[in-house]
Amino acid sequence: MGKLEDGPKLFHLVSKEMPSYTPEQLSNYWNDYLDPECENFLTIDEKRFIINMAPYYNKSAAIRDKVCWKELRNDLRMKYGHLHPIKRIRNVWYNRKKRYYRAARTAKKIAKTASDTSDPPSINQNVSSRISIASLLNP
Repeated sequence: MGKLEDGPKLFHLVSKEMPSYTPEQLSNYWNDYLDPECENFLTIDEKRFIINMAPYYNKSAAIRDKVCWKELRNDLRMKYGHLHPIKRIRNVWYNRKKRYYRAARTAKKIAKTASDTSDPPSINQNVSSRISIASLLNP
């Protein structure tokens, strides 16, 4: 695909040959799927590094979750020696975050149902009382 230094120019030239794609689309596809330097899977240690370090790469205090994924990717490569697509690194962070919020929501629902003491009588209670009344009327 050429030298990495020629990346923007190279994707611009390729987009002229493939007019249905923009240089940005080609660059993203190369970085996410085609780059031969990229590893397919993240190890457990790499995932822990992403989860622990992502909050430190937040560039804007006003905007939550504005993480600089390129810097995190470079530090991950320097520490573990593997290059991973930014998309995969970002997915590890957001999947973990979704799992955390889902668990918190479930715990909140459980706490709410446990705190409700004024439960309306269930249908089964009414049916059992009717059955017992009917059995009393017909000995």
